Amino acid sequence: MSVSDVLTKHADAFRNKLEMTDKFSLGDMTGLLDHFNPIVNPNLLKGTKDFNKGDFDWTMSVATDQKDPLGNAVLLRDGLWSGTHQRIHFDEGWYTFSCYLKADKNVQEGGIGIYANLNGTGDQGLIDSPISYDNNLVADCFSVEPDTWIRKYVTFNVVKAGKGNPRVELAKNSGNIYFSSFKLEKGKMMTPWCPNVADKVEG
Repeated sequence: MSVSDVLTKHADAFRNKLEMTDKFSLGDMTGLLDHFNPIVNPNLLKGTKDFNKGDFDWTMSVATDQKDPLGNAVLLRDGLWSGTHQRIHFDEGWYTFSCYLKADKNVQEGGIGIYANLNGTGDQGLIDSPISYDNNLVADCFSVEPDTWIRKYVTFNVVKAGKGNPRVELAKNSGNIYFSSFKLEKGKMMTPWCPNVADKVEG
């Protein structure tokens, strides 16, 4: 599925809704603007439609039969840390990481975190973030409305090139989180999800 195909899929969905009703919520309009954003930055992560195990390490997560709002595969994590991730090289500069995310009612307040660096030392990149912890945490631990899909994103600045692995993790040991459609892109702006140019994604 090309970037053009992804945008056409969104266009068809909104056209069908418009034919059924003339009432649009603020969320509908925000989504419309997002999906028709003329700028679609390349996704630097591979295999994000189905979390291809050849690209991702997700031994601590499990597959589900759910699909996210884009129709992509959804993984479940029910324990602390060990988030599904793909190791990637960061050049210096700004990046934006985004994903679709849902949590059940048992996830504690502030129980979700987004991380980007490798644990430990070695060849990891260095992230400059005012909320970073040991140059790892790039999003304050946050909460979401239970059982509701959202698209969450963070921006961060890599000041020393090296390896990283953006991921979502449970920071408190309760509840389940569901996640999908990872996207890592250069710059400070989130743009619509798309597959990596190297992916061979079925329509």
